Amino acid sequence: MNYIYLTITALLFSLPLSAQLIDNKDAPESKKDTVYSAQKDTMIIRVTEKVTKKILWEDFYVKRRLIAQRNFYYVDDATGAYGYSHLDRRIGKYKKEYRNEFYKNNVRKIEAQTHKGKLQGKYVSYYPSGKLQSIGHYKQNNIDSTQVVYFENGKIGATNNYIYGKKEGMETIYHQNGQLWSEKKYSNGNIVDMITLLDDTGKPLDKGTLKNGNGTVLYYTENGILSEVDYYANGKFVKTEKKINNLTK
Repeated sequence: MNYIYLTITALLFSLPLSAQLIDNKDAPESKKDTVYSAQKDTMIIRVTEKVTKKILWEDFYVKRRLIAQRNFYYVDDATGAYGYSHLDRRIGKYKKEYRNEFYKNNVRKIEAQTHKGKLQGKYVSYYPSGKLQSIGHYKQNNIDSTQVVYFENGKIGATNNYIYGKKEGMETIYHQNGQLWSEKKYSNGNIVDMITLLDDTGKPLDKGTLKNGNGTVLYYTENGILSEVDYYANGKFVKTEKKINNLTK
């Protein structure tokens, strides 16, 4: 298992579905080193492995009072995962948890609030360039808010409304030039109607036959070429028919 060295700012993220996490606090005492760093009224206690110097965890103190703990986790790099850190912050009786994930170039990928290991609160994702990708809020690991997704150029790419993980109401998608692309209506996670479908100049496109959850939805490339037809019944996806140059694949 190949591990990657850490600094206090170069944290790690994991691929949660494929990577098995290792809680490094379980490392044997004989393999640990403790480093103290103090400045004015603040102090950081950092525990690392003696050989690899990987950070296992950090404790943050202000005026001798523990206010936060950051645990570091590692995964098998062969999975393509990198790793992540988890931060618990205590303010009086209240406790806030944060999860930060990073790309391999050490650019932040995700910053999220959690509670007891589950996503709870604001969730923000970023592109590898560091540009904002999306903003939403979660409740008990389920997105439960309006989610806004951005293109890397900073323009809004889509807005979706969710109620406890299921789409509800209008989904709006835009072309990269800012022109409205499509508007779809959802109910309890199921697609109901395709309201609007436009090309990148604002010209209406054939949107299919979907009505009250039954029928077809047509999809096009940015150049306005029909790429696929999706079939729905009672709001549930049935099948996709791929198209190339308007011919059935």
